[in-house]
Amino acid sequence: MDPRGRARANRPDDLAHDASPQPPEAAGSSFELCASDDGAYAATYMTLEAGTFHRRQEVDVIIYLLSGSVHVTSDDGSMSLRIVAGEAVYLPRGTSAMWQVDLPSHKLVVSRVPVLCTVAS
Repeated sequence: MDPRGRARANRPDDLAHDASPQPPEAAGSSFELCASDDGAYAATYMTLEAGTFHRRQEVDVIIYLLSGSVHVTSDDGSMSLRIVAGEAVYLPRGTSAMWQVDLPSHKLVVSRVPVLCTVAS
């Protein structure tokens, strides 16, 4: 059951949505706006204070920056993005990157958790 008392789909615990997806190193706040009934999708509003933190994406996310600007650089250096207000970016599960928040920022994060299902033969 989720915090709202709804039944959750069968999925590994390590892929479950974190109720507060803000990494501990990031100063700011977050709250879940809504989630699908099966728990596969969630929309979260987040604020980030200026600073630097490291984050590994445990789920697929689409990030829409509402205000501010950030630089995201993958650990292996293959990706370096500057995201400004009004832009969106997709980060697949497993993306590990350093975030430099230039200005206090607000973002909308839509996350997707793979839901395991059994297919009858």
